[in-house]
Amino acid sequence: MNSDEAIKKFISFSLQKRWIDRYLSLISTKKGQKKLFGDLYHIFDERLDPKKFIDNFSTKILDLPCYSYGKIGGFGKEEKSLSTAYDQYAGNGCLAIDTEAKFGIYMPEDMIDEIKFISV
Repeated sequence: MNSDEAIKKFISFSLQKRWIDRYLSLISTKKGQKKLFGDLYHIFDERLDPKKFIDNFSTKILDLPCYSYGKIGGFGKEEKSLSTAYDQYAGNGCLAIDTEAKFGIYMPEDMIDEIKFISV
C-alpha cells in the first residue's frame, strides 16, 4: 500500500465519524495537507476515536515499516519503522502509520505525555 492509500485507510478507521470526510478532503490537496500538518501540532487528537487508543505497541509492531506525515518530514515519508519515526519526530507534530494502516502513533508538538498509540 502506498502512502496516500495508507493515510486514507487510517483516517477512515481511526477518526471520529464526523471528522472522516473533512480529513479525507484535506489530504487530497497540497493546501489541505498543510492544514493537516497544522492540526497535527495540537488538535488532531481531539479528532481521533478514543476507542482506538491502546497503551503501547509491542516491539513487533514498533518494528513495522511506516510512513510519516508532518511538517518536518513531509507527507508520506517512508520510514524504517514506527520506532524510528517515534524517535525522530516525538514532540514535533507528526503522525506515523504502518504501511498497512493498522497501527499509528500520533505525536503532538511539545507534548510528549500526550502521544497516542492507535490500533484500527
